[in-house]
Amino acid sequence: MKIEDLAKVIKESRELFSKDELAYLSLNIKNDMVIRNKIAYNLHIELKKLIVRV
Repeated sequence: MKIEDLAKVIKESRELFSKDELAYLSLNIKNDMVIRNKIAYNLHIELKKLIVRV
């Protein structure tokens, strides 16, 4: 995996959440795992030849 691929996904991660979703999650749960898992899933979709583990 190239670092550029990871950087691209992280930069685009705000698009993984709908409007106000992160605010809602922050009020109701510990959201670091949700953010991590959404980024991991997005990597899984984009990098089909690689196994993504978190």
